[in-house]
Amino acid sequence: MRLSNNVSIDSAELEAIYQAIAIIAKLNIQKPVIVTDSMNAITSLSRPAIFENVVVHLCLELTNKMLSPPVILWIPSHVGFQDHDLTDQMAKNALTLPIINRQILPNVKDATDCLKNHYRTLSISSARQIGTGKSYHELFPGGRNISEKLVPRKKDVTITRLRFHNCRLNRYLHKIGCHPTGLCDVCGRDGMVEHFLLNCEDHKELSSRLKSVAISRNLIVSVRMILSEEPFLNIIYSYICAKKISV
Repeated sequence: MRLSNNVSIDSAELEAIYQAIAIIAKLNIQKPVIVTDSMNAITSLSRPAIFENVVVHLCLELTNKMLSPPVILWIPSHVGFQDHDLTDQMAKNALTLPIINRQILPNVKDATDCLKNHYRTLSISSARQIGTGKSYHELFPGGRNISEKLVPRKKDVTITRLRFHNCRLNRYLHKIGCHPTGLCDVCGRDGMVEHFLLNCEDHKELSSRLKSVAISRNLIVSVRMILSEEPFLNIIYSYICAKKISV
């Protein structure tokens, strides 16, 4: 049986449980046990919400009519369990079927995830055609990780400006007519973000610390790396605050 496209793993697990319950009811199997490694599916069945996956309510409706409802047993892993390996292979084979046998309407979570993926893909493809913000899209081609929290807010603003390459360094001041050449006042080289972080003679302390930490972690120094992860972000922010540099 092939399910609808873009069905989440949790929805597929619930559908498998529902199909098992249906077979048990049809054959009137006594003392049935359904084994699953999906804790999310068991949680949904034990504490169903109003807007829960419709399959959850179908499962509960069916079991309520049974004289001998199944026991659903959770185990941490099915690895090495022969029956599961066979079932798992059958599920993989079903993906190659040309026809969808069962249409499953997406629940709120599945629909939300599908929309997020669609607009993320659309955003990535659009970014390639837009001239602005290329530096930022190179850092985060799939969009900034929503779990990333840069605190305090001043740190978030500072790092974001460097990522966008829209800051008060000479190259970018030159673009808006606030610097005559756009070159570094000390080195006479292009006053861009990469120069400030890694090559400027006036900020050797910063570049040395960044390179030292990178070497200690067996990492190759790059602007993309040091503007993407800790502890590099904290080193940059702390240095800017200590030197009272305006970015």
